Amino acid sequence: MISPKLKRAIGSVTASALILGGASLALAAPANAEQSPVRVSTIAADESKYEGWHEGTANGSTAFSLGWAGLSFGINDHDSQILNGLVESGQPGLKTSGTDLIDLIVKSKINVISGAAFQQVAITFGTSGWATLRPADPVTPQNDTDTIDPDTAMWTSSKDIGVLVANEPVSLSDIGVELDVLDTVAYSGYGMFANKSAPALVTSMTWQGTENIFLPQNTSVPESQVTDVAADEIRANEDTYTGWHEGYSNSSPAFSIVETGLSLGNGANSQIINGLATPATTPDLASLLLSADVATVSGTSFFQVPLTFGSGASFTTLRQDSSSADLFSQNSTWVSSKAIPATTNTAAIAANASVSFGTMVDALEAQGNVAVLGFGVLADSTAPAVVSSILWNGVRYNFVPEAITPPIEPTTPPVEPTTPPVEPTTPPVTPATTPTISSGTPSTTTPTAPGETFTVTVAGFTPNTDVEIYLHSTPVLLGTFRSNAAGVVTATVTIPANAPAGSHTIVFVDTKTGLSVSSAPFTVSAANDASAITPVLASTGVDALLPGLLAAMLVLAGLGIVASRFVAGRRSTTL
Repeated sequence: MISPKLKRAIGSVTASALILGGASLALAAPANAEQSPVRVSTIAADESKYEGWHEGTANGSTAFSLGWAGLSFGINDHDSQILNGLVESGQPGLKTSGTDLIDLIVKSKINVISGAAFQQVAITFGTSGWATLRPADPVTPQNDTDTIDPDTAMWTSSKDIGVLVANEPVSLSDIGVELDVLDTVAYSGYGMFANKSAPALVTSMTWQGTENIFLPQNTSVPESQVTDVAADEIRANEDTYTGWHEGYSNSSPAFSIVETGLSLGNGANSQIINGLATPATTPDLASLLLSADVATVSGTSFFQVPLTFGSGASFTTLRQDSSSADLFSQNSTWVSSKAIPATTNTAAIAANASVSFGTMVDALEAQGNVAVLGFGVLADSTAPAVVSSILWNGVRYNFVPEAITPPIEPTTPPVEPTTPPVEPTTPPVTPATTPTISSGTPSTTTPTAPGETFTVTVAGFTPNTDVEIYLHSTPVLLGTFRSNAAGVVTATVTIPANAPAGSHTIVFVDTKTGLSVSSAPFTVSAANDASAITPVLASTGVDALLPGLLAAMLVLAGLGIVASRFVAGRRSTTL
């Protein structure tokens, strides 16, 4: 039997001979080229589009989940293979050689947190061959190493490769040699597979020098406001939860505000919390935590977030583990004051056990009904701390001895009017109301005789305005009267002596607004002469007969004077 090393040498010679003989090989980029990490936050649920990250197994339901702890797959009682297609379906893969392909695999890596994951590489070779390469044994947290020995690492192929039989474990070296013999090698994608019997949790996969990190996208909350927290704004007890207060029941205050900030843990453990007036119920707990910050001047401070979770609203306090090298990031570690139960896809977390940021967030969000009650800092009496500020949900809280509110200067000077204000040319008109008749209109049951007089009172007119009173149906003006300051008119009117017999109404008209009101219909009895209607003035006007009588009296007086002079003249002539 030819040794793997000899086969590789023969394969290399064969490839060299093909190149020297004029055959062209387009090789992929060097396998050891270091690249910046890539965040994988979206994975398609099926293989309807091959290019990009997607689920390669046709399951009836989703068999993977992308959370803050990483990529979980092989879950929900289904096998799962998560692939990154490098080309679209039907397109040729990236050309390489058997030797270089094995070098890519050797330098690749899967970071497995739990379960078991099989690396996969989709390849084509020869004139029409294709296969999926996979290790005989999966990667687990126990055997996860940074190096792969191609001579001892046993892999399988889903299809025959030359003399190599499908699904029979052989060394990576043997696979590389056989591919070099067959020539025209290309790869179209890479990824991972997990059996439903051992679901895997993976944080990243490195291929061709690029680390693919499996993390959802978070929305960064920008710092947009600054506010001061003075000493008199922090209560020394938790009699009421809302607002800044001491969370521990200390016999004397273990905190104070000094020139450099909030000093706490002085003589006793101290936790200064800002209780929210309204709990923050948000599914994006990760964004809130990753956007927070604590500026510690001295000592050791622990950032804290009290919250409730689950259907029963269980209470716990999250506390950042200050021993973590990377605070307020996906790489930080946290503890929970109370145990968090397991769910179908998340493990249980014991009380005060230090776990990764992603594990903590995923466990809480799997419980559901998360409500943040407040935020703050804690310091032990063994290591008192001074904190200058806390950033939460876009607001920076600065701890100062005394809050100072600077005066607000106008951004622009006041604008003086260029012209004097225009005074109204007429006084404002009081909004009109519908007039109403109070009393005095003719009886609706007993006939009214022509010449009969009535004193009526009507309210609701424009104050100090003329009101015209008509007899209808043929309009006859009975008089014009002035309303008082309250808009009330009291007028005495007379039914004309020559008013025709029949049904009539009296109509009152506001000359300012045009609004009117009509009396109930009443009956006028027959008169001696109704051939013409002559209006009769109201009693408050001048009597129309008076001028005639005066004129008649003057005529008679004049005739008397003439007659007396005529008689006197005759007497004089006779004498």
